[in-house]
Amino acid sequence: MESTVNNNLNTSLSKDNRYRIIFVFLVHNDEDNYCGGMFYDPSSKLMGAAGGDTLDDMINEAYESLEENVKTETFVPFDTENIKNSVVFDLVECHSIEELEIARKHQYRQTSYEDIKKIVLKVRNDENILREKNG
Repeated sequence: MESTVNNNLNTSLSKDNRYRIIFVFLVHNDEDNYCGGMFYDPSSKLMGAAGGDTLDDMINEAYESLEENVKTETFVPFDTENIKNSVVFDLVECHSIEELEIARKHQYRQTSYEDIKKIVLKVRNDENILREKNG
């Protein structure tokens, strides 16, 4: 698999030239705090899911999922030979299904990472205010 980087498409580079992919996940608030989520990259249409008992486990599984995905793709906007050093996941932590669904909707609309985080925090704050009002 050869990586094709198009500077016009690859606008998601971090300061250290790592390609950025938004990863939206839900933290289950039970005893084991299991995390599960998904990534989607609009420029390459790569998507995948991952889960784990810890955040690190989930991220490692996400990299494994991404590595499997690129095997069948012809256009990949990052170095496929060294994915962990060429890609970084921007994490959007969700605490409810509603937050997750809203974050995913904005992820597919290609809303920026920063804006998705702001939207999720607003939803969370609104949920907390509603909970406080209802006692």
